[in-house]
Formats: sequence, structure tokens, C-alpha cells
Amino acid sequence: MVQPPRPEVAGLPVSLGPRPPLLAGREELLADLDAQLSAGDAPWPRVVALHGLGGAGKTSVAVEYAHRHLADVGLAWQFPAEDPTLMLAEFGRLAAQLGARELLDARDPVASVHAVLAAFPTGWLLVFDNAPGQEAVQRFLPPAGARPGADHQPKRRVAARPGGAGPGARHRGRGGVPGEPDW
Repeated sequence: MVQPPRPEVAGLPVSLGPRPPLLAGREELLADLDAQLSAGDAPWPRVVALHGLGGAGKTSVAVEYAHRHLADVGLAWQFPAEDPTLMLAEFGRLAAQLGARELLDARDPVASVHAVLAAFPTGWLLVFDNAPGQEAVQRFLPPAGARPGADHQPKRRVAARPGGAGPGARHRGRGGVPGEPDW
């Protein structure tokens, strides 16, 4: 498996696909996505599911959003959500990057990463790419809530998934109910 080049952001755990070379006509969608992930009084973390027909640009929008907000978060990671085995392996890679394997059970990198994210001093952004539905990523989504005193820090998640939602469907999501976006 060939990994895309890692964006160079000094000291930050970052694993994202390359920035899309052209993303025409998506500024409104990117602004809506940012509003859903960062505004309002809904509890953290927030989930937004991007959905639409294959090839519509869901992954490109999610990756572009992540690249634009690298300065706002301390961690940005993209997971291949279509395959649980690959997603688990990617959580293992992130756990190693964070030094998290020693925190909990080294055999459970998902719980180790969740423990680090719960105490993470800055915001974070996870992209679950090509998730076929909520059930495919449910166990991988960090639990709700922020550590006390950290409510001002944005903790974000975005899922991009395939699937036909009908003509004109661009994005749907319900901020504030982690793991229960309006898929």
C-alpha cells in the first residue's frame, strides 16, 4: 500500500490524502461544513456526514477542509472507513504516533487513541472516508464529551461516505450527537 505524502506541519500528527488540485464550486459547502463543526452550543465532538453519489467529491471536500484547518487543530487523521481491518490498522498507526499504546491495552489501539483525544490539549479532526454507514464506524468514533476545562477547544470529526442520497444532496449532519449523524 502506497501512502500519500504526509503534509508538513511541524510537530503535528497529520495523515491526510493530498490536497485536491481543483475544488471548484465548493466554497459554500466548505463554509457549511465549518459552521456545523465549529459553531453553536452543541457538545463536542461533532459529527458531520458528507454523502452523495460516487465521484461527487465528498472525499475531496473532507480533505480540503482538513488541510484548511490544520492550523486550528493539533491532530488531523484520515481513516479508510470502508474496511474495518484497514481502519483498525490506521488506529494502530495513530496510537504509535501519539505514544498512546502504553495508556490502555496495547491490543486495543482504538481505546488508546480515544484516551489521548479525551485529554488532547487542542482540537482534533478525524476523517472517516468512505464509511458505508454509521454502523461501520460506530466503534471507532470517540465518545462524547470533552475533558473539564477544555470546552473551548474545538474537537471535530467528519465522515465522508459513498451512497446515493438523491439529486441535489450535498451534506447532512447533526452536530452534537457523536456517532449519530443523520446518515
